[in-house]
Amino acid sequence: MVGVWDDSNKTILLYGNKFSLIRASKDMVQFNLVSSTEHVEILIKANGSYSEKHGDLPWKTFKEVDCILNFKNL
Repeated sequence: MVGVWDDSNKTILLYGNKFSLIRASKDMVQFNLVSSTEHVEILIKANGSYSEKHGDLPWKTFKEVDCILNFKNL
């Protein structure tokens, strides 16, 4: 799966879902799921951890995942 990055509005289209960039650094990246009526945030850290936050609920963290995103310059 290739994520399509739109630099003009800092969004990525992946699996039919649109995410907007909240913040990023060399240690982490945080996205907001735009294509949802529910407020969903995703946090991916360089150590391999993956976290999701739905609405006002606490963050749910997964210590590591095999593969989240593969980026390709088109």
